[in-house]
Amino acid sequence: MARYGPYAIPTIMGYRPRRSAVVAILGDDPVVGQALEILLQGAGHDVRFLPGAALDWPGELMANAQLVLLAPGLSLERREALLGRVRRMSGRQSVPCLELTSVAAGAPSSGCREVRWPCQVVTLLRAVDAAVGGALPGEGET
Repeated sequence: MARYGPYAIPTIMGYRPRRSAVVAILGDDPVVGQALEILLQGAGHDVRFLPGAALDWPGELMANAQLVLLAPGLSLERREALLGRVRRMSGRQSVPCLELTSVAAGAPSSGCREVRWPCQVVTLLRAVDAAVGGALPGEGET
């Protein structure tokens, strides 16, 4: 079992992220957000879950975020509003974004790469790695 920070997760299918990234998880469901936070921290990323209502305070994190992960369960309007706030706070229009969506969620937010939810853990880790520029061979394999 690989050990990263305070959490330990097994190396999944031999997959280890190529690099660590600063990831901001945005969503309204604290259970899902915190589960994603623990999972990605276990893979070596610097991650913070920010409930949608808390977006008034994360200035430093948003300025340093290398990736925004939109948690599942947000309406299209809510996703667009959160992403717009993040872009304004970070001062960058091109913050990489992954959006975890179910079939019923509608179209992905502008500028976000869609990852179907639920998904295998390795699929999520590969998507994060690819989004921050560290895609590994076999990314499409499951």
